[in-house]
Amino acid sequence: MSEEKILQALQDPEVLTQKLTQLLSGELTLGQLAGLEFEQLEAMYAMAVDKYDSGAVDSAKEVLSALCFFDMNNARNWYALAQCHQAQKNYQQALETYSQAAMRDIENASIWYQMAVCHFQKGEIYEALSVIDEAQDNIKSDTQENLICEIKNLKALVTKKLKQTGVA
Repeated sequence: MSEEKILQALQDPEVLTQKLTQLLSGELTLGQLAGLEFEQLEAMYAMAVDKYDSGAVDSAKEVLSALCFFDMNNARNWYALAQCHQAQKNYQQALETYSQAAMRDIENASIWYQMAVCHFQKGEIYEALSVIDEAQDNIKSDTQENLICEIKNLKALVTKKLKQTGVA
């Protein structure tokens, strides 16, 4: 839908009310409202991944921030944006962004694992341990063997750190 057609449609109070209701209920995204097609959003995501993989993390963050704005219900976009923050050692920002991903996909163990890593990197050992438990609770099957190993390894590191501080 062209920008002109979108603006014409939104001038009708009934259409505007319907679109706002759909937007607030999560049935419609800002991207859809702006006329962006699924394929365009996917192309943006692929471009962001390419930028990230090539080391252009700031550029990837820009694209992913736009994606989170236009497709705010997509946990994958929030997760990828959080990975950018984490790669730049902006652990607090990464945690906040992973939280957005978790709100959209609460049972994704990878999100919880990455949150635990960020807490550990920040020296927040108790928080890391708590989030590791959440990650373990959300493992869906044995098909996530690599993630299971990573979680176990992180838990061992966190436990070792607790013992070194004389707390555990």
